Amino acid sequence: MAAFVFLVYGALTGDNPFLNLVLVIAIYAVVGPFLYLISAHALHVRSNSVRHGTVSLGYPIRRASGGRKRTFHVSELVDAKPEIGRGGYIGATFLLSDGTRFFIEQSAFEGRGLEIMNKLCRLVGKSYESEVKAILVQGRRYRFHIARLRGVRNHRLVFAQRIRTETGNAIRELAPDDVQSWETVSTPYAGPTYLVTMMDGTWFLITEAEAKSVGFPDLPGWAGKGLDKDSGKPMSLHSSEA
Repeated sequence: MAAFVFLVYGALTGDNPFLNLVLVIAIYAVVGPFLYLISAHALHVRSNSVRHGTVSLGYPIRRASGGRKRTFHVSELVDAKPEIGRGGYIGATFLLSDGTRFFIEQSAFEGRGLEIMNKLCRLVGKSYESEVKAILVQGRRYRFHIARLRGVRNHRLVFAQRIRTETGNAIRELAPDDVQSWETVSTPYAGPTYLVTMMDGTWFLITEAEAKSVGFPDLPGWAGKGLDKDSGKPMSLHSSEA
């Protein structure tokens, strides 16, 4: 290391072409492997997407035949099991017609995970959202995150701590426009609560006591986001149909 520093110093303070050449070679020898690893990683990492019925994954799945593929067609789906995977990741285990079985995380689809997982599971007669919610409401092993409220600012909920979202962002405030719905649920670990579903599929709970302390859900812009407990439809839509 001392010799390397000496070479750098000599190249920067002198006009010795030999030292300059040695410095370039030394830097390449040190930095080159890292650049190779970064470029190789960039080539292998691909985003997860669904186009024209083909699901593309950022990683290969081992087929029952022994090969590996990054894609499958929705017509191959024969079963799905919404569940909480290893490490507490929300998602579903899918079964293909050739016997291939694999797990996909909801967060793999960059903010569209809830929408896509709902559609994939619906193809085989499973209700992804309701089954995952039931697991997390029961809270036997995994639970919904409970967000603590600090107050309200311009109709936006302000949290005591940041909330990590499905898109990877950490938010401290939440506007009604960023919320898909809220509904009342009762959990054995938090009692009566409001379950909030954000547009990107992020879920969290607000205790009934804290919600009432800030006027939720009667705040402007929030009331119309509520789901009817019996029908599961937006309260405004349910009321108009009645």
